Amino acid sequence: MQIASAKDKNPIYGDVSFYGVIDEIWELDYHMFNQPVFKCD
Repeated sequence: MQIASAKDKNPIYGDVSFYGVIDEIWELDYHMFNQPVFKCD
């Protein structure tokens, strides 16, 4: 089941495809906002 958030009233049943594994997660700090960057295999 795919759910967008805890308040999602319309869950969808379907296949979920995964294309790799996350090795590292970096968070770039731009002072006004933070941007996550994912390194995947």
